[in-house]
Amino acid sequence: MAIEVNIAMKANVVSGGNSRGTGALGTFYPLFPKNNYFNEASIQTAMNYMDVYPYVQIQPRADLAFMAGVDILWRQNTSDSFYQPPGVPIVAGNANHKRFLGAALNLQAEWQVTPNLNLNAAFVHFIADGFLRAAGGKSITWTGAWATFNF
Repeated sequence: MAIEVNIAMKANVVSGGNSRGTGALGTFYPLFPKNNYFNEASIQTAMNYMDVYPYVQIQPRADLAFMAGVDILWRQNTSDSFYQPPGVPIVAGNANHKRFLGAALNLQAEWQVTPNLNLNAAFVHFIADGFLRAAGGKSITWTGAWATFNF
């Protein structure tokens, strides 16, 4: 059995509107967002930013997979806020004029133990920088593990 290795990259641009001063919501607001699309920590929601996410997936066996990557994030516009799920701005867009937000280092493992039992573990270390660091933001680390059992 051969080890499968995939090297990939995701890139996203999530825009808002230009309604500043009109009282209208100018930010795209997804009704049912999948906040763990970017990483399991769900640090940010898909509002007004850009990212580039190179990663590698290694599958040594059909029932075991590992993923490692780094998600690099910027504000889409220097007047955009930083939003946490479910769409709450936690750093106002006028906090400073820096565009770079930081980077999230992501590690994940998945094991299909039996046809009914799946185990997952994830580690995310978000390095706050640029806009977030200048606004007083700090780096954070998140870990998680979960089991899924299907009857």
